[in-house]
Amino acid sequence: MTVALLLSDFLAAWISFFVGLAVLSKVSSLPANNLHHLRSNLNHGWGFALSMLVALTISGRYRAAYRSPTQSTFNDLRDYFHSAVLGGFITLLAARILDHVRNFHIVVTTQVVIGTMFAGIVFAFSHSLVRHIVLSRYPIRIAIVDDGSDFNRIHTHLKLQHGVDVVGRINPSSPSPEDCIGSLPDAESIITDFRLNRIIFGSSSKGNDEYVNAYRLCSQLVDIELVPRTNELISWRSRLTEINGLPVLEIAPRHASHYDQVLKRAFDITVSLTVLVLSLPLTLCLALMIKLTSRGPIFFRQSRLGYRGTSFVIWKFRTLRNSHVDHGSTSEDGNSMSLALARKKSLLQSDYTPIGRFLRRSGLDELPQFLNVLAGSMSIVGPRPFVSNESDLTSPTAIRRYDVRPGITGLWQVTGRNELTHEELGELDYLYVSAWSFWWDVKICFETPRAMFRGLGAY
Repeated sequence: MTVALLLSDFLAAWISFFVGLAVLSKVSSLPANNLHHLRSNLNHGWGFALSMLVALTISGRYRAAYRSPTQSTFNDLRDYFHSAVLGGFITLLAARILDHVRNFHIVVTTQVVIGTMFAGIVFAFSHSLVRHIVLSRYPIRIAIVDDGSDFNRIHTHLKLQHGVDVVGRINPSSPSPEDCIGSLPDAESIITDFRLNRIIFGSSSKGNDEYVNAYRLCSQLVDIELVPRTNELISWRSRLTEINGLPVLEIAPRHASHYDQVLKRAFDITVSLTVLVLSLPLTLCLALMIKLTSRGPIFFRQSRLGYRGTSFVIWKFRTLRNSHVDHGSTSEDGNSMSLALARKKSLLQSDYTPIGRFLRRSGLDELPQFLNVLAGSMSIVGPRPFVSNESDLTSPTAIRRYDVRPGITGLWQVTGRNELTHEELGELDYLYVSAWSFWWDVKICFETPRAMFRGLGAY
């Protein structure tokens, strides 16, 4: 993969520099940036591209790609921009040195700056494309060491990751049950027989010393990952630090500040207004198609519980035929709880309107909810809004979901939607509320279109 990344990054750097020069020729008044000088300016592209490769190497991007080939493009955007800035600095420094040593025609600073701006974005997506191609041909074969208590949840997350082939479960101790590929004491032969590339350690009731020794043995044979036992409390905002050599994981702050709340609301208003305006032709077209192809109202409305447990009316495009709209409290939207999920999965093709199933799978049935966001009853990102008679108002963990407004999308959307159990949905809601950050909201919005395109967990 490293060779493929090197070649793609060299091409990406050239593309970034070329696009930067083309844009600069339109906005800059400097004669050196004129379009007539494009060919001569492109001569600096060799130095720019080589400097970018040096910067990516120094910043450890190739080492990181080898160590963890299933990285998130969004999570790594900041690192790619840092690498691009370092590459731009190296380019200018090398140009200055060559100018003094060999009277080199120095590159214009603005050309490097704008090329650097484009490089950060292009690198992120070129790495993502290379990873997608390589992992399509050579998926990572993974086994999960688990006593069975967390296997299904870990497996649910892994199967959503492109390029991962979950071979099976390894039991922490002997003998192994029939649903396992073996036990941990036989890890060496299991790794060879199943051609494993990586082992993930989940839950185990084994003693610490025995478990750690097995962990160390496996780490000498394949790549190892460890799912923390307190994973419900840990998010990407958690920070690994140390106290006199003792590794300590700091959990995210308990509550969002007033500034964070204002920022989130401003983000909601801006995004909802933008989406409502840009999607107006599509919204009118879908409304007309629903009206012309089936009897009944265009919109589905239902009472849900929202911020601080107060009820509000949620809006969606109707996806079921009129005779099914009132069957059950959540027949139109089965995302709420396990009972609703079962009802939704049992629906037949004939229960949907002619375009209802498409609306469900694509998520377009939720376009009207941006009106809820604008009104303040919902947020762009948040926990899934549940109906009143299927909401848990007794568990301290479940109650935390009402500390924020429910969302159109959220962790439940990008992590599996209806493929998740009721308990898993509750854990995701608690994790989101307890470890919220604005950047996390942006990341979830970034990943939502992919989930919609894949029809992830939709019925």
